[in-house]
Amino acid sequence: MSSRLMTRRRWIGRIGLAAGSAWALGRARSRAAAPPADAIRVAVAGLRNRGRQLLTSLAQIPDARLVALCDPDETFLRSNLREQEYLGRKVAVFKDPRKLLEHGGVDALIIATPDHWHALLTIWACQAGWDVFVEKPVSYCIEEGRRMLAAAEKYNRIVAAGTQNRSDTGLRALKDFLDRRPLGRPRKIVALDHHYRTGIGRTEGPQPIPPGVDYDVYQGPALLEPLRRKNLHYDWHWFWSTGTGECGNWGAHTIDQILWLLGIAAPPRAVWSLGGRFAFDDDGQTPNTQVTWYDCGDLAIVQEIRNLSRAPGTRTMDGYRGLATDHTRTMWIEFEEGRVTGGRGGAQVADLQGRLIREFPGDSGETHLVNFFEAVRDRAPERLRAPLSEGHLSAMFCHLANISYRCGRPASPEEVNERIGGAGALAEFVDRLWPHLRAHGVDPARTQPTLGVKLALDPAGERCVGEAAAEANALFVREYRAPYVLPEV
Repeated sequence: MSSRLMTRRRWIGRIGLAAGSAWALGRARSRAAAPPADAIRVAVAGLRNRGRQLLTSLAQIPDARLVALCDPDETFLRSNLREQEYLGRKVAVFKDPRKLLEHGGVDALIIATPDHWHALLTIWACQAGWDVFVEKPVSYCIEEGRRMLAAAEKYNRIVAAGTQNRSDTGLRALKDFLDRRPLGRPRKIVALDHHYRTGIGRTEGPQPIPPGVDYDVYQGPALLEPLRRKNLHYDWHWFWSTGTGECGNWGAHTIDQILWLLGIAAPPRAVWSLGGRFAFDDDGQTPNTQVTWYDCGDLAIVQEIRNLSRAPGTRTMDGYRGLATDHTRTMWIEFEEGRVTGGRGGAQVADLQGRLIREFPGDSGETHLVNFFEAVRDRAPERLRAPLSEGHLSAMFCHLANISYRCGRPASPEEVNERIGGAGALAEFVDRLWPHLRAHGVDPARTQPTLGVKLALDPAGERCVGEAAAEANALFVREYRAPYVLPEV
């Protein structure tokens, strides 16, 4: 890579031109001018929703050259290949990432696959001498994140997390503002992941694998079990063998954003989660309603996840204390002298009476991928806005929430209310849970929520101790299906 370094002035100049380009202009320009000879050669693995978005961003970075595409679904390979051919680009295509790794001729890998593939691809890429941009959550389980960090260090690779809220111009300005402590200490921290969804349907038996899909590769380290959902793609989020639920999906962004803004740099001391999959009556396994308490010592974070709307027949979410919630409004942080709300796209600061003090309009993190290539070009991991280490920390919070939930058991509202006395910050959100469920015809006394185990962690956050520790620690890692086995590093 060092043989292809360019001056920083030339690199930043090109980035500046690229950042202001619309996609249509990028398409036209890319047909007229090829990337420079010293361009960073890039492969993209995972070509559906997020993969296509990243391909669009990649096309606007002149000093990055797409050389390979990888996806186990031939449909996505063909459609993306046709587009690249239309743009006058020659790229190699692979259904199996192991063949991609054998191909070589790559400097950096962008990973937008399902969660259960993130760690394997990251470690394999580091071993091959490639840098990596990996989508959130960076890992499927906690042990994977640890080995990814070890691989990045051992092979001296630059690995970035796809938590693009850290690149949002408004949130970056807010971070600078909060670092000066103008509002005093935070007193109440709420992560609000309210995203309307409907159920995924119920099947009566194994479903056919879509034509052109290499299902063995698709499952990778997961069991090669029959498909038990109508939609192979995206709905993998809601199954424990491949996904991490809404907590690891949108929740990973919100938790990461809050940890970064408040400078929380250590794992939680304790985690307690409850919830369930209500009203959908479908094949999904992960909760669509979940409340989690994270004990961070002097601070506590409460995360409220909801996929059900305010009431049947509307897509409007309940919100929180007058704040309408969606992916742009995902946090409520009360300080001694004011409060902060917002999320992707910017934030607002108000006084304790709710009067607006200042706004921080943002851009949703449009330059996040650019930042990764800046760090790669300069061989400067310290330039990363979202380094793997911090992506691992935020993923760890989400994994612990899910572990608490998965180790739990059904409990009546009375038992839940009685037991949460030791985590007072949860009380408000448990009180909000019961009317929310009843609005959807769910009687929590009959369809009981799962009350998770209150997990305690050792000071280093390396393992759980105390109640249900053995069961919880077993979920720090998964069983891998050969030959898709997590490497020792």
